[in-house]
This record gives sequence, C-alpha cells and structure tokens, in this order.
Amino acid sequence: MDWLSEIVSGKELDSAKRERTKDYVFTTQVEEAQARYESEGWEFDRTLARRRVKLKKKKPADEIFENRVWTMLYKLGFSHMNRDRLFSVDYSQNGRSSSKQIDVLAADNEILLLIECKCANRPGTQSNFKTDIEAIADYRRHVFNQLKQKFPTQKMVCVFATSNYELGDKNKDLLAAKNIKHFDETAIEYYEALGKTLGKAARYQLLGNLFANQEITGMDTRVAAIKGKMGGRTYYSFSIEPSKLLKMSYILHRNSAQPDEVLPTYQRLIKKGRLKDIQKFVNDGGFFPNSIIVNVANESPRFEQAPKKNQPNGSDSRIGILELPKKYRSIYVIDGQHRLYGYADSDHAESDIIPVVAFYDMDNTEQIKMFMDINEKQKAVPQTLRTTLNADLLWDAEDVSDRQKALRSRIAQDLGEIKRSPLYDRVIVGENTKGPHRSITLPFIDNAIDKAGYLGKYQKGSMLQDGLFEYGNIDMSYKRIFNYLIGCLAYVRDASPDEWERSNKEGAVFTVNVGIYALIRICADILQHLRDSNAIDIRNTEIDDLVEDASFYLLPLVNHIEHLDCEQRDSFTKKYGGNATKDCHFKFRKIVHDAHEEFAPEGLSDWIRDNSMQYNEDSISKLTAIEERIANDFEKLLSQEYGTDWLRIGVDKPVFSALNKRASDREFDTGVKQEPWREVTLEECRKVATWSQNWSRLFKIYFERLIGDGKAHNKTDSTEWMSNLSTVRKQLLTTKNYSVSHDQHELICDYYDKLQSLDIMAL
Repeated sequence: MDWLSEIVSGKELDSAKRERTKDYVFTTQVEEAQARYESEGWEFDRTLARRRVKLKKKKPADEIFENRVWTMLYKLGFSHMNRDRLFSVDYSQNGRSSSKQIDVLAADNEILLLIECKCANRPGTQSNFKTDIEAIADYRRHVFNQLKQKFPTQKMVCVFATSNYELGDKNKDLLAAKNIKHFDETAIEYYEALGKTLGKAARYQLLGNLFANQEITGMDTRVAAIKGKMGGRTYYSFSIEPSKLLKMSYILHRNSAQPDEVLPTYQRLIKKGRLKDIQKFVNDGGFFPNSIIVNVANESPRFEQAPKKNQPNGSDSRIGILELPKKYRSIYVIDGQHRLYGYADSDHAESDIIPVVAFYDMDNTEQIKMFMDINEKQKAVPQTLRTTLNADLLWDAEDVSDRQKALRSRIAQDLGEIKRSPLYDRVIVGENTKGPHRSITLPFIDNAIDKAGYLGKYQKGSMLQDGLFEYGNIDMSYKRIFNYLIGCLAYVRDASPDEWERSNKEGAVFTVNVGIYALIRICADILQHLRDSNAIDIRNTEIDDLVEDASFYLLPLVNHIEHLDCEQRDSFTKKYGGNATKDCHFKFRKIVHDAHEEFAPEGLSDWIRDNSMQYNEDSISKLTAIEERIANDFEKLLSQEYGTDWLRIGVDKPVFSALNKRASDREFDTGVKQEPWREVTLEECRKVATWSQNWSRLFKIYFERLIGDGKAHNKTDSTEWMSNLSTVRKQLLTTKNYSVSHDQHELICDYYDKLQSLDIMAL
C-alpha cells in the first residue's frame, strides 16, 4: 500500500470524517434475506421500495473508540489524517522489511501524533500492556523516519489511548519512561468538549499537555515590561502578541482529565457563546484594555532593568526588558482566558498587542485565592466549582471547621476522580458534564460525610462531640474515611456489579444522589453499631477488617435493592424535597434491621412507626370531621355577623372566587345546584379567620376557647395548626404510600377532641 496516498486532507478528510462518525454499518437486502441477516446480528433499520429492506449492525467497540479518537483530533483542527483503520506504514528494521498498522495518525504544520487505541467492554478492566508499550517504543523511530518524508519539521509523538481500562502504576511508569503519552477516556472527553467549544484553538491545551516545559523554537519572548509591587507581591506588566502568549499559556480547567502535575486546577470551562462574541468583537476591530492575569510557573524572573537614568524618579516601579520562558505550558492564565482565546482564530492574533500582568511562581493557595477574589461577584464561577476549590483553599486553614470543610470536599472529589474508587467518573467534579452514569453531585457526598458522624463536632475550637475517625489530624482522618468508604463501596459494587452499573434511566439506586448519600450514612451507622454493640476499637482497627465486618450488614441491603421493580426503585429515589435523603437513609436502615435485628440505630424505631401508615385511616376520618365542623362553625359566626350576604361580605375576594368556581365546575359536571361554602377547605377557613376585621370581631375568642390554654396567642400562631392539618390532608389525597406520623396523628386527635368539646353557642 502507498501509505502517502492514505493520508488525506481537505475534502477527502471531510469525507472520511462522515464515515468515522457513524456507529453502524448498513446494508440493503431483499426482504427474503432479512431473517438470515438478523440471525447474524444485523438489525432492521427501515423498509425500502421494491421489497427491499435496509439493515444495520453496530461497529465493534474497538472500532467505535478508534473513530471517537480520530474524530476528536479532527475537531481540534488537524489537517492531515489517515483515511481509515487499514492504514499502515512500511519501514525497514535491521535489513528486514516490516509494516505497522496505525490506528490514528493526525498531523498539522507543527505536530504529528501516532495513536494506538485499546478498548475494553467494561469500565475498570485491568490489563498489563507491557508488551504493547515496548512494541510502540521499538517501532516508533523507524515509522517516524518514514513519516518525515511528508512531515519533515513536525514534532512527533506517540500516544497510547485507552477506554474502560485501568492502567496499573507499572504501565504508567513504563509509558513515562518510554516518553509515550497516555489518553484515557476522561482526557478524550475533555478534548472533545474543548474542540466543541474552541475548535482549532483547543490545540493549545493539547500542545501544553504533550510538550509541557519543552522549548518553543523560533519565537522571541522578550517584552518591554514594568516591574512593580502590589499586595506585597512583585508583578510584571507588559504587552505581547496573542499568538505568542497562546503557545506559552495553559488554562487550569477544573476537570478530571487534567494531568496531576498541573494541579490545583480552578478555571471554569470556556463558554462557546461568549467566545464567539469575543472573536467577532476582535475581528471587527474591538479590543480589551484590561489586563490578562497570569502566573509564570517554576521560573525566576529574567528581568533586565533599564539604566538608572531611564527610570522614573520617586517611584518603586522599574522599567526594563522581561524575557518570558520560551516553553509550552509555562504560563498559567488566572483571569482572562476568554479574552486570550478570542484571538486564537482571529486575523489579529499576530498584529494586536494585549496587556498582561504576570506574577511568578505563585503557590497553589495564592492562585486559587486570586482567582476567587477576582470572580467573587461574577456568576461565571458556579457554586459546584467553588465547592471543589475548598479542598485546596482551606486544607491548612486555622479554623477546624474550615479544615473539615476542605477534607469533606477532598473526599467527595477523590471518590469521583481516583480510578480505584468505585465512583470514578460517576461524580460531577468541577465542570465535568452530567451524563447517564455521571450524576452524583459533590454536595450530597459532602453533606453525607458531615451528617454521618465520621468527624467530630467543634465550636470555637473545642470539640463538642467526638467522631468515628476524628484524630485531630486532617491527613489521618482523610486517609481513614476515604479508604473505609472505598472499601465499602467496592464491596457493594462487587456484590452486585449489574446493579452498580445501572444508569439513572435504568432505575439506579446506589449511584444517584440520594442513594449515595444514604449509602455513605449507613456505612457510618454500621461503624457506630460495631463500636457501641460489639466493642470494636474503630479508630485503631485495620480498614480492611472494618470493611469485612461492615459487609455482613451491607449484604442484605444489596440483595434487597437488586430485586426491586421499577416502581419500588422510584420509591427510593424519586422523592423530592428536604426529606428525600432522610427517607432513603432510613429505608436502608430498615432493610438492614429486618435482616439483623440487633442493628437498631437511634431514631429507627420511631421512623418505622411513623412510616407504617397505621394512623392513616383514623387521620382521614378525623380530618374530614374537623374540616366539616370548622366550616359549619364559621358559617354560623359569619352569618350572625354579616347577615344573609355573609359569604360576599365576610370572605376575601380570592377565596370567594375560588369557592364559586369550584361550585360552578361541580354543578356543570353533576347538573345539581351546589353551595359554594360546601367547597371550602381548612386552609381557606384559616384565611377567612385572619382576613381584615374578622379576627378581632369574630374569631379571636373562638380560637382562644378552642386552644384553651389560657394564654394569649396572635392570629398566626392560633391558626398554624390548620395549615399543618391541611398539608397532611393534601398529602393523604395526592401522595401514594404517604404515612401520617405519630406526631401528626397526635395533633389531629388533639384538635378533633377540642372541637368535640367546644360549645359554639356559648361564645
């Protein structure tokens, strides 16, 4: 094969892209052949004319993954790529002819990538790629030598791309030693998102990752600058062409695909709409007078101060020449990424000069704090991102509550970002997008850890309540809590892998917000039970032993959840409002209690009582009687005060209109004359009682006699019970499986009895 002809560009590249984006292959057959093809794995697509049908078959997972990587690079603007997956390069090694099939080749005027792709069917698959990695290192030089015929000046890089594989440390170390880059699925997803937003400009982030701290050839980075001080820090103010700054710069997007060495990351992803507006503004001749704020990392300033005679008198500022590092990913943008990237595809990238303020070698906390301070009043920094940053910003805070906040945030993030975690890529961290299997948000994990009692409770630096893993040392507490949760979640995952892999649409229980909240809390409940009932020293027992003990209680929970039908699953996860997490947590508790009677956390017996629906029937009967009695009493009092026109005079207009409308609708449906007051609800009676002068003239004494405690009450307090009872009645009528609690039933019975003994004629 002439490999040169199989590298395409222009219209041929666009044509290849159209094929790559299809996940199915298609065939047209006569109707008689349909059954045979379907038995071979083909699916019916649609019926065609002349008794023919169109059939389709999904491409293999490895081919789909290759196409995904290829398409991602196409969207990043690579101008030359291999046509199809049959592409190979012939070369000679030790006098023998060889040929290497290349999964993906992508080149532009600066770089060339050779990518080998590996795809597994299930997430978390483990495999040893030592042979594959060494093979890449073996053929790389020979293949590159051949490719230099067409790409003589390009920097050439080999990439090992994986999907659903979990690479071990030895494989990672070998890749690093052989200078082979690794893209996992999160990295590919990140570049896909950037390509969608930035288009060709996204390649600057790619360059920063591929060639970090490598020299940029042929670029002059000397700029005229002013050296000054601000807030106790030295800074350098200068102007530079956007094209130069783009090559040196890197954006610390808060995304799990970022390499570890660039952490902390704190920037939000660039917004496509805003970027387009800026690009148009720049192309139309617009400009931004405000400076881009950057940090020059791991470098000392190379500032050549101008002669003393050229310096301003009476000023601490100094003018001179600043030489910026001529390296990829040497400058991190703290503020102004949209303004900078607005120039990426602009005709003015080479000609305009933009203002920059540069700080040198700022530590992690300083960068984050500056970013937060700059953006404090801007909606552009989402609350989720702010929560994420607490782990870095508050870790060494003086206040213990701030350190605990940082610890909870770090655990929540790491559960979603560390590959050995069962929740890897299931948690929305920073600005990772929501997906079918990624829907858990940080606050639910954070809140669960906070409420569960893993950490102590403090007030003004003094401990009020001890915690399960409270050591007075944030690092020790982090290690114990994180490893315990990893172990328990891994047990649940391994005990029921199909259940763990369910998506939201498939009725997932454990891996959605309320479910993971409840799971984290039940794991703490089990620890408390082991400590209090089994006298286990939680703080000093090996984590593996604690997980093994916990699995005894987790197993019945797993078995119960995996046998739920769709409706039962919804009862765990589809309840909304403030009680949703509590409800799921207590349901988990009850399941474990039913299997192991000795497991009885505080409050469980009361919850079981309140959720048994044992009070429902009596409550419905008494609520109906209460509503009828109140309506009759109010009618008597209002008619005595206002006469025959009492409904119009004694009732506020919104209630009056609502009653008449409901009566009119019922009359239309039944054909029988309806009295509007017969439609009144308990809540509407409360509004009537507190409206205008009704309270002072009629109802104040009525409620004083009804309550009967001899104390003075205002109208709000006197009628609050009516609103509470109305809410219970509404829930009973509208919410399936609603259960009246013991306290609610007590309130209903109390006012039922009070109304029975109230003599309205004595008022």
